[in-house]
Amino acid sequence: MQELLKGLTWTAHPDRTINLRLMPHPIVRYNEPKAGLTDGAMFAFASGTNLEGLVLIEPRGSAPEKASWQYAVALITAAPYEVSIDRREVCFEPYNPRSRIANEAYFTLHPPLHVQSVQ
Repeated sequence: MQELLKGLTWTAHPDRTINLRLMPHPIVRYNEPKAGLTDGAMFAFASGTNLEGLVLIEPRGSAPEKASWQYAVALITAAPYEVSIDRREVCFEPYNPRSRIANEAYFTLHPPLHVQSVQ
């Protein structure tokens, strides 16, 4: 499954550009056969050991070998970021000042999630 994310890059832009690295193993693998979900995983992107973003990837279709793979991204940072697949920008979020407010949640999710098919 990690092979499917090979062309995906996550770049954070605080004061300088940082290319985040895909962690080698998924945080979690999951499935829900009754709902037609045969496999899914959540991967993390990090700067050093600091997690900055998450990617969920799942097959959509009747059988895994015929599936169209879809992904969603979620940030765990206030820093602006860009997600690209094969050097084509697919997602960008600007700086999020609300995540720096003491009584606000650190984990911020801005719906709708950016979902694309990966072939």
